Amino acid sequence: MALVDTERFEARSIAVHDGSTTRIIRRDEPARGVTNEHVEAWIETAISAIRGQEGMPAGSREDMRRRMREPPMASTLPVLRTIHLDRGGNLWVEPFSPAGSDIPPFEVYGADGVWLGTVAVPPGLALEMSPGLGIGSGLRPGFEIGDDYVLGVWRDDVGVEYVRLYALEK
Repeated sequence: MALVDTERFEARSIAVHDGSTTRIIRRDEPARGVTNEHVEAWIETAISAIRGQEGMPAGSREDMRRRMREPPMASTLPVLRTIHLDRGGNLWVEPFSPAGSDIPPFEVYGADGVWLGTVAVPPGLALEMSPGLGIGSGLRPGFEIGDDYVLGVWRDDVGVEYVRLYALEK
């Protein structure tokens, strides 16, 4: 099991049988403050993900935006977005990226905690699928990292989804 602290770059592997810490990966990464631009990008991404919004009256969209701004927001952005343990015991760490920005390269650490390198996601490859299509066993439906592959979804210009498999060369 892995435990992640999203306010600093730290991931710990915990043995399920006795709760002992088996490895710690840590890097000095300063926290970035949340800006109005981050909040607005998050709101627009969330609203655009709602199906059928084209038929939603403009007043309803504005009401939704207003309601999404009401809850208190964190003062800093998370440092990490996700982690994934592949079959070889390597830990794939996805640094946090704000809504609407490109996905940063994964940082890959060996089973012994040694940094192995970075792996960039191929352009246009989405790390999640539409709700209900959940293939894969990763932390996000539709995204999977195997021993020698990355599986994800690519969308064409009209939004049709295609499963794509990319080989990993080590």
